[in-house]
Formats: sequence, structure tokens, C-alpha cells
Amino acid sequence: MAASTRKKYGGSLAKYLEFCRAHGMVEWEDGAYRNAPFPTEEILMYFACWLKQHKDHQPDTVIGQLSGLASELVAMGRQNPMEDERGIPLKQLKRCLRGLKRKFSKKKKRRDALTMDKLLKVVEHTEQRSDLSPLDKATLCGALCAGVCMMLRVGEIVCDTKKKFDPERNPTLADIGFDVQDVCAQEPSEVSYNISESKTDYYRQQVKLRFVANGSATCAATALAAMVRLRVKLGAKPTDPAFMMSNGNLTRDRLQREMKCSLQAVGMVPGHYSTHSLRIGGATSLAACEGMDADRIRVLGRWSSDCFLLYLRQTKAMLKSTSTMLAGMNVVDWKDLGKEAFNPQTAE
Repeated sequence: MAASTRKKYGGSLAKYLEFCRAHGMVEWEDGAYRNAPFPTEEILMYFACWLKQHKDHQPDTVIGQLSGLASELVAMGRQNPMEDERGIPLKQLKRCLRGLKRKFSKKKKRRDALTMDKLLKVVEHTEQRSDLSPLDKATLCGALCAGVCMMLRVGEIVCDTKKKFDPERNPTLADIGFDVQDVCAQEPSEVSYNISESKTDYYRQQVKLRFVANGSATCAATALAAMVRLRVKLGAKPTDPAFMMSNGNLTRDRLQREMKCSLQAVGMVPGHYSTHSLRIGGATSLAACEGMDADRIRVLGRWSSDCFLLYLRQTKAMLKSTSTMLAGMNVVDWKDLGKEAFNPQTAE
């Protein structure tokens, strides 16, 4: 489990102990609180309401805190408090949490997808900006194009801070490969991107993504090749960070800030987009392609479930493709089979 996740789960356990102290459910012994009760269904329901009332947590955050507490107890060898002996979720607790969501949930701001048409506008504006150095422009265009075309998570692109860099976890320049020996002398037709650590790669087996050049202005292979050429001319080493700005590593905040600056300049609402819009944009753009099915999107985006369907946004390209397919069907295709298809005598 990642260190950040363990820290969050440990915080959930600390809040549960705070809740127990506030309600006199622990004993003071040898200078410390001891003998906290195992959270039964009733205690968990009170704990959930206490988190909402006293900590002002949103319902989704409350559910996350309970899940973190359950994970910590399971790690200690105890039973999952949110399930019964058969592994079935506790019904009353489930109803309590559903009630909190219905009463207190706020309308979420749905992030828009940075689809290929929007990406083109952002890239063109980024290349024309006078406040950015050539290195900054090349890095931002490479990160944006790769993020959308390869449906990358932002953590697979950026570093945590400008100075902090871990080559075993963060992408390096050596993780970007091409199908030519000298990218400075030849134009590549394919790019590979090695991901040392990702959200779903639990055993750190690494993932290598590939993208074939398509000749467009938003091609990931072309953008990454241009960035690598410039980095090599500036004396970069293979062990250096893959994406570097003139003042340090490319961070999540910097990528989001520069992306929103370009979005606003081209007439889009920057508040509707985040760094996750890159991954959403890639999936949505693929969904608009005629003949593309959900299984291929799942494989290309490295999703292990159907959760990616929540990311898909309706686009004009998607509607146009659907309308074209409907118009292509002839009169025979629309013939009503009626009872004939279900008549046993006819079938015989």
C-alpha cells in the first residue's frame, strides 16, 4: 500500500479514537487512552454522523473515513467492521450512509474532457506564448499531448515538487523511447512510454505504453520527440526527469496552472477542467471514433473495471457518428419482424 494511503488510513483510526474519547468509550491508563471498543454497526453509524456534524465532512469523505478505519482493523487481523461474518455489507449502516448522501451531498462540479479539438487549441496557444521559454513550451506540449493520446494519469507525468525527484517512481528521460536510434536526426514513427509506478500496477511490474505517430499537430510521438531533441541539446541525461521546466520539475500545480491559462485564452472556462481532464479527454475522443468499443478503451486506458464509463462525455463528434450510422441503415434494416420471429410454427 502506498505511503500516502497508509497515512490517510491512519488518520481515520485517529479520528475514531478521538470519537471514542469524546463519548467516554475509552479508559485512561498509564498516561494513555486504552481499550477502545471494536466498532459495531451501531457505533459506526454514530461515528459517521459525528464526522458530519463535528468535522463537517462531506458524505463521500465520511465513507472514505469508515473505509480507512476498516482497512486499518483488517491489517491488525480483525474482522472488517463494515461487513458481517458472511462478508455482506451491514444493512443499517448502508442505509445510514445513503441517508447522509441524500441529505447533505452537494452538487459536484463535473470536469470536462480535454478532447482532441480542444487539445489542438491549447497546444497552438502554448506554442505562441511569449512568457514561456522554448523548454517550457516543448515540455508542456509533450505532457499535454502524451496525457491525452496515451490517457495518462497526472501522477504518471509530473513530480511532487520542483526539486523532489525519485527515478524509481517518477518518469525519467530514459523512459521515453522511439523506434529510431537517433531521434535528433530522424523523425520517429512510434514512441514508447515506460511507467515505473502506477495506480493499478500493484506489484510494480512496470507498464510500457506505445503510440504510433499520426502526423497531426497533437501527435504524442511528434511532441515528445521535439521535447527530447531540445532536452538533449541542453545536455540532459537519461536519468533526468522526463518533463522539466526552466525552473525545475514539472509539478501537478504548474501543469494545471499553465493548462488553464491556455484554456482561458482560447475562450474556454478553465474552472471546468483539471489535470484529470487529459485522461478523460483521451477516453472521450476514442469513444467518438466509429467502430471503437468499450473493451478497447478499457485496455488502452488500463482500466480494470467499467468505471471509465463515468468519464465519457457526449461530444458533437460522437453524436455525428451515431447519426451517420443510423442514416446508413436502409429500409430492410428497419422492417418489423413482428410475430413471425416468435411464431413456433413458422420456426419449424
